[in-house]
Amino acid sequence: MERQRYIVRLSSQERQELENIVKKGQGGAFKIRHAQILLHSDVNVQCKSVEEMASMLHCNKNTVSEVRKRLVEKGFAAALERKKRSTPPKPRLFDGEAEARLIALACSTPPEGRLRP
Repeated sequence: MERQRYIVRLSSQERQELENIVKKGQGGAFKIRHAQILLHSDVNVQCKSVEEMASMLHCNKNTVSEVRKRLVEKGFAAALERKKRSTPPKPRLFDGEAEARLIALACSTPPEGRLRP
């Protein structure tokens, strides 16, 4: 059995909020799954091991560990939200200058013998 590196201690208010998320189904599946992980990780209640929780909640052991880690290191709200991307999925095709030239070209009169819709 793996020793717990990140120990989760929830206040009664945090626990109540997590129970409401799970009970009402607020938010997406991601948020509900993370709420379930945090509820089962609380040391104030009977805490389960990472392997037990992963099999019970049908997720990976790394997911359980990462949610616990995010709660301890970044706080309650960060543990329930998705990690923000540091870079966009693909780079921009136009910078501000190229975009301005394209708009100016599109708004200008068409060349002789051509039409624009």
